[in-house]
Amino acid sequence: MNKGTLAKISGFANIIRGFVESVEKGAPAAVVARSVYEATGILKEYTSDNTPENISKRDNLLELLKAVDDFTDSSRESGDDRGGMSDFLAEVSLLTDQDTPGEDADCMTLMTIHSAKGLEFDCVFVVGVEENLLPSQMCRSNADIEEERRLMYVAITRARKFCMISYARQRTVNGQSGSVIPSRFISDIDRRFLRMMTGTSPDTPRQRPVRPWDEPGLRPAERKPKAAESRTAQAAPATPPPSQPRTSASDEFGLHIADDLKEGMRIQHPRFSTGTVVRVDTESSDHRVVVDFDNDGQRRTLLLKFAKFQILT
Repeated sequence: MNKGTLAKISGFANIIRGFVESVEKGAPAAVVARSVYEATGILKEYTSDNTPENISKRDNLLELLKAVDDFTDSSRESGDDRGGMSDFLAEVSLLTDQDTPGEDADCMTLMTIHSAKGLEFDCVFVVGVEENLLPSQMCRSNADIEEERRLMYVAITRARKFCMISYARQRTVNGQSGSVIPSRFISDIDRRFLRMMTGTSPDTPRQRPVRPWDEPGLRPAERKPKAAESRTAQAAPATPPPSQPRTSASDEFGLHIADDLKEGMRIQHPRFSTGTVVRVDTESSDHRVVVDFDNDGQRRTLLLKFAKFQILT
């Protein structure tokens, strides 16, 4: 083994040794994760070339970093000392470890649309049917859009008996939260075959985000409102359209300040469901609220500058 190879191996070993020492000293998981990213330059590796593959890998790395940050913040906010990298890995393993199910096992199969080609299931759930996901934000021509439309067809036709199509109200990408626009492909489906859930509509008038590579042919066709819908809009002109969310209203998920809250209030969180406010903490610079949630009986601390929820009473 030549000196150059030995030097590289020695440098790599020193980097790993530094990570181990950081973990043994009890550094938070987020600190360790960021030191790994910085020392290895793994994130920079995928920023020099914006190919679809590199963008996907970069997004995965950022999503992993966000998960570690969330774990560290949650541990710190709840006063839990178990916020190290070993604790994070233990929690992740609990979420992902599962025995290989048999053919008759009561389970769910998670797969991509591409890997589902040729397969069929009694029930299929197609999630994330949103603009910039399906169709992908990488679509740059009508041909790309048509290919994504064929993928949507593949996904739906995997179902023998039941198919549910869903989209999120809000989504966090690369640490940035924003409202979501339902995919144009939903409005392509014949109404006779759709049963919309409460509060959803394939024709919800929303404004698409402006992208520099947008072409007129890529924009979804505008639909004329029905006569009944027009009369409703004229009868209640004070009601803002769905494309302009009322961020300060208490009947929508949004950010709130400490003055909006008090002990005993009932709130609804988009992930943790309903709960009761037990304390509003304004002593620190980052105001937070402590909530007892009904669904799992857990008491959680929410940072008001990040947590979006709905005030019920």
